[in-house]
Formats: sequence, C-alpha cells, structure tokens
Amino acid sequence: MHITLTARWMSVLLAGAVISVLGLTRDAFAQEGAPIPLPEEDRKILDEFLGQGVVGKAIAGKPLADPLKFVPLLNATWRYKMTSGDLKGQIVDHKFHQLEQDPSGATWKGEVGTTDVLFLRKTETNDVEFVSHPELDTGLITAYEPPAPLLVRGMQQGFGVASFSEIFSIGYDDNRLLLKHWGEGNLVMARAKPLLLASKFTDRCTAEFAICDFEFEPGPVTLVNLNSTAEGKGQLVSISGTISEDHLPKIDGPRGVFKPDRADVNELLTEYAYAGGSHHMALIRGAPVDVLEKACRLAGWSYRRL
Repeated sequence: MHITLTARWMSVLLAGAVISVLGLTRDAFAQEGAPIPLPEEDRKILDEFLGQGVVGKAIAGKPLADPLKFVPLLNATWRYKMTSGDLKGQIVDHKFHQLEQDPSGATWKGEVGTTDVLFLRKTETNDVEFVSHPELDTGLITAYEPPAPLLVRGMQQGFGVASFSEIFSIGYDDNRLLLKHWGEGNLVMARAKPLLLASKFTDRCTAEFAICDFEFEPGPVTLVNLNSTAEGKGQLVSISGTISEDHLPKIDGPRGVFKPDRADVNELLTEYAYAGGSHHMALIRGAPVDVLEKACRLAGWSYRRL
C-alpha cells in the first residue's frame, strides 16, 4: 500500500479515468448498466494526468463474465518506469509466475519490485482471490482465511448506490466517526461536484497518485463489512447511521462525519471488533437490511446488525 505497490497507484489512476464522471447529474446513474459519457472538461484533466489515448469511450456496465480479462495471470514480467515519487526514473518489474502445490493454496505468485509479494489463487470458475501479501521490507505478512475475493465471476451492482470507505478516526466525546480514505470513492455519493487532485501522501516513501476529492452527501447510510466467523463461514456486519451536515474542508479525499444510530460508539466498536469486523467497508445509501439478510441467507452466511 505504498509507492512500491506501483500497480495499486496505476490502478487508482486508471479507475479515475474510468469512473470520473464529474459534473454528471444523478439521473445519469439511474439507468443501471447504461454507458455514462465523460464530460470533455474532465477528459482534458485525465489526459493531462494519464496521457492522450488512455481514456476510451464509455461502455455499458455488465456483470463480470471472465475475471481473467482484468487480471491476466501469465508467466510474464511487466516493466514500468516510475515517473514520480522517491523512485522517479527507476525501473520497477512486476513478475508473475504459476505455482505448483503451494502449501498456502496459492496458485500464482506476483512480485512487485523488491518489496512486495502477492500470493493469489485462481478457482475452478476463474475467480481470482487473495491468499496472502508479504511486505519484504517491513516483515509484515497479511494472510486471508478464507481467501479474500479480488474479482469474482458474475460480479455486478447489488445496491442502488454504494461506495468504498473506512473508519479513519473516532470521536468518543460526541459518539461520531470520521469516514475517509485516500482517494477511492463513488462520485455519485458526493454532496457537490468532486475534484480530481494529485495527492502527495507520504508514508515510508512519497506516493503520488490521483485522487477523487469530495464530501459524502448527508443522509441515512449503512456501513457494511465482509469478513468471516471463527469457523471460516462468510459474514456481513452492518452499522446503520447518518452522514451529518458537517464540512471537513481541511482534508481531502472521499470523506464524511458518520453518526451511528447506536448511542455509545465505544460499545459499538467493541462489538464490531468481537464480531470480526475488519478495516475496509462499503458505504450504502439508506438501510437495506432486507437485502443484506437475503444475500446472507442465499450464500449460507451469517449476518450481524449492530
């Protein structure tokens, strides 16, 4: 999750190119699957970041038929020249090769530069899953049990509008939570026209990448987390509440102040932790409890509403 994970920042840039529909009305999103044209002013901004010809024409959104079209698992090496950050001017290789009888269950190994390794598993239906992610420079290993889905055949929109987010900070005095992330978010949930910015986030290295900058629209929402029980069974955990009217002008990225329906945020987050709640979450408009319950029944999963 740093500049050494060049593929991540490249994917963020390309995702911005695909989903940057700044200035569109919300009615444009009502037609599920319909192509959404990119305003010319935003195309010029993206061309400045990515270069001419990277952003293609708008296409219709359809359920994912073949995940391997998006993650081509091949015995191959991709070579990139870094154009910004601490590694500017250096060549970074991304290597992938197939594994045989790996004890972790992984069937593919990806090496990103000299610091990050990705162990992936391709299923019988060509789904792609994360098995583990060792960081060689820190010694940190993130393992997923069961494997975490990356791309799944048949993926499609399950709710009217949803976004990626996470709990970034906690207000124990007023029982509210700051929702924020670097730059990933659903633009249609913005309260005003989003901006496309160049962020210069610094952690172990300087990481320069494009972000979408906006505040989430006020109103009822539900936070949903996908994890597993102690027995390895799939589980959804949800927290209902409201995005408040408060503005956060001194920070950037997709953000908002979330007021849970539960009165005591300390008790709420304690229960969330004991339920296996993890880092990243989905932010959904409204309180679609019936849909969440039905999805879990159909999948044979557990559902926890906090």
